[in-house]
Amino acid sequence: MKTKRVQNKRIYFISVLFTLLVTLLSSCSENENLSTAPTNNNQYTVEYSKYGGMGGGALSDMRIDSSQTVTLNSIYPPLQMKLNDETYDSLFVILSALKDVDDIYRGQCADDITNKIVFNSGDYRKTVEVDNCRFFADSLSADLAAIKTAMNKLDEIWSRTYNASAEWSGLRYLFDINKSVFSVGDTLMISCTIQNPTNVKKTIYFPHQEKFLIYVSKQNDPSFHFVFPEFSPDDTSSANILSISPNGSKELKFYWDLSVNAPDEPKSFLDIGKYNLSARLYFNYSTTQNFGFEVIDAALPISAVIMPDYNGESSSQEVYIFKLKIKNWTDNTVNLHFPFVQKIYVTLYDLNFPEPGPIIFQGPDNPDVNQSIMSLSPGEEITFEYPVNKNQIALNSFWTFAEIKLLCDDFELISTGELRIFKYNP
Repeated sequence: MKTKRVQNKRIYFISVLFTLLVTLLSSCSENENLSTAPTNNNQYTVEYSKYGGMGGGALSDMRIDSSQTVTLNSIYPPLQMKLNDETYDSLFVILSALKDVDDIYRGQCADDITNKIVFNSGDYRKTVEVDNCRFFADSLSADLAAIKTAMNKLDEIWSRTYNASAEWSGLRYLFDINKSVFSVGDTLMISCTIQNPTNVKKTIYFPHQEKFLIYVSKQNDPSFHFVFPEFSPDDTSSANILSISPNGSKELKFYWDLSVNAPDEPKSFLDIGKYNLSARLYFNYSTTQNFGFEVIDAALPISAVIMPDYNGESSSQEVYIFKLKIKNWTDNTVNLHFPFVQKIYVTLYDLNFPEPGPIIFQGPDNPDVNQSIMSLSPGEEITFEYPVNKNQIALNSFWTFAEIKLLCDDFELISTGELRIFKYNP
């Protein structure tokens, strides 16, 4: 009997220990979940901005403070919305996943937009900057995927805040330019028709009398060189309000004579070539629309533009093909007389912003003589090519400035543009 009672006690003692162990493990598991799960005690702030792109400068600027208030600072006037606890807490989990990612992810894309996240949890501060083109890969690394998830969530919050708070939400913006081909000194007109398809009055707030912000750049250039109008967008000395009736519309216009002179300099105009134009209304960058236009010399029947060799610019390619596309913009057939087999002559400069640097290539040195005539019908285009081994180019950086001349006896036609060429690295 004594032995049996001892055994029962042992069994009871083991059972109690097992129960305590299970309870302890369960308690530890619950405590771990509680320590990592976001709660309203996780007070944090985040700043989310986008900058760069074709126009350069700040594109959007959003801040979420510890009171869970979202503020869109890049909108005039700034818009605000309060996040609920669930959204605020879920965002904390997403942003906490960025703690160990790299701080900077740069790409090699011209006119790229950079995204910046500044997360301050109280325990630590994390800043991440990533160029948009880093997300163009077929598959993303775990770190870039985590950053993309955070950006998607922040973009969603930005859109929700805008749609919930903007008095002008629901308006439509239809931009247009008066034509696509201009002679030097012509007047370019940009119009924007603002439509209100809703049944309530909508109001837009401009920080000043100017309604448009315009960026212009020659095609193939890495950034926009001309910005209009020439004053600070932060000037709010003459704020302007525009109201649009229910189911009504209003048209805004901006006129530009293609002059690009700097203050205190003689007036000058865009030279011949093809250009990119980005226009938006001042109060909101999301109204941006892009156009292409061409400036021609009315005294010449042919226009020309340099075309980049996207395949050849890669470091894995040994040859870069220089290309000049010409077009007969007149209503008549144009005959071109060529003295050589090669139809174009290339002068390439090292690009030392904002001016070209030393010459790093010229050619062909001794073009092959061969008289020929080429006829272009009205509106006809043709592209001339000149392949060059990269080892012949004294590349210092990947940005270069090109002057390509059409080798015809009829007139002198030179087109300029910036090209990206990476050194050959087999």
